[in-house]
Amino acid sequence: MSISNKLCNPTKFNREVDYDRGVSIHVPAEGSVQLTVQQMADFQEGRPGSEEARLKLTTQGLFLVDNDREYDVQALEAINLCVKYLEGRYNEAVARLQDMHIAANLPSNPEDDAFKNKLRTMGLLRLKTETEALRKRADMYLEAVGPQPDRFTPSMPKFDPERTCFITDPPKEFASKTALRIFLEENPEIKAKHEKFSARKVE
Repeated sequence: MSISNKLCNPTKFNREVDYDRGVSIHVPAEGSVQLTVQQMADFQEGRPGSEEARLKLTTQGLFLVDNDREYDVQALEAINLCVKYLEGRYNEAVARLQDMHIAANLPSNPEDDAFKNKLRTMGLLRLKTETEALRKRADMYLEAVGPQPDRFTPSMPKFDPERTCFITDPPKEFASKTALRIFLEENPEIKAKHEKFSARKVE
């Protein structure tokens, strides 16, 4: 797992995360933003208060990019979590309104015009429309990644061949060509295998 500070929005809606008093994080539709070091730390698992902070992402379909995993899989997971949250919120609100209508001897059928008007006034029809749009988008991602996204093959990391020793397990990429050369000089056995590997690649 290689979590980055890139916060992605795979939905078609502009999002705004209430981060702190007077501070909001705006994430454009189908776009991303780079979080500060402090912001990223607050959203990482295991930190005090991180569960509440991550819930703010879940409720809007946002996610911090894991560089070791396919974007499509992460997008699908984020949208599905958002759909689940929004459906629960909608169903709970409808059930509560039905109880109130029954107690007041008013129409309690969600298909009744008077009931629908109440749902519209409460913003719940908009919520339902958004949920349906997200579900359609999730279906398209599911079509791309298959029915078992948890088994989807992570993207292979890309290495600079001029700075990488491929015979170590895992391959070791150095900060510069000089750093690689020094490493090889200090490890003659690895150097011999590295040169043999490199010569075979040239052939």
